[in-house]
Amino acid sequence: MCTRIAFFGDSITQGDLGDCYVDLLQQRLPQHQLLNYGKNGDTIKSLYTRVQRLHLPEKIDIAFVWIGANDIIVQISPVFAVSKIITMQPWMKSLEEAEQTYHNLLKFVTKKTNKVFTVPPVLIGENTTNEYNKQLHHLSMKMKQVSNNFESVTFIDLQKTFWKALEQTESSDYILTPLSDAVFDSIRCRSKEDVDHCSEERHLQFTLDGIHLNSAGANLAADTFYYYIQKIIDKNNKKITSS
Repeated sequence: MCTRIAFFGDSITQGDLGDCYVDLLQQRLPQHQLLNYGKNGDTIKSLYTRVQRLHLPEKIDIAFVWIGANDIIVQISPVFAVSKIITMQPWMKSLEEAEQTYHNLLKFVTKKTNKVFTVPPVLIGENTTNEYNKQLHHLSMKMKQVSNNFESVTFIDLQKTFWKALEQTESSDYILTPLSDAVFDSIRCRSKEDVDHCSEERHLQFTLDGIHLNSAGANLAADTFYYYIQKIIDKNNKKITSS
């Protein structure tokens, strides 16, 4: 039985910059259909607008919604904010606005999907005590609260998973700052080996630039998601067998 699995998110899901966790999952689940709906730069609000325009399949078995980092990244540099204006990807102006938009997003996705997993933004820099990560944590808690309002939604605290893993390592405070760095990395890092080499140069453990995943980060995400996917697949197979 082929399971259709959709992934909604930003550049981390699209996977053009850094390593792509969706590709890793497809390698582990070759008999199933994985749909990558990630888009570079997406915010909570722009993802909500975009999913309503997507030509989605009539039936999606499992969906992952991983979004939110860009709503905080715009604070790093005015250039990031300008880029969002140009690409028409508006960001949250308050946690209350984010909460309402996220609720609307999940309401839409749950109508199209049997089971939804929500994932909070994980990192902006591998120093988990920096100001950006503190804001990510506040946003994460709001996302958890909203997710708990939907019966078919399970919140996966991937932020906690990454932060716990970072406690066992030593990372630098490097964070992608100028937008030009992202452009340079996209040209320079064409392979997983390139990504990991650049990550090592910056003394980072799970990311290329404090945000996008290297192979270790992508595998950590894929391992976590695979666990939940396999539970659903096994459960559905048992239903078919028993019937």
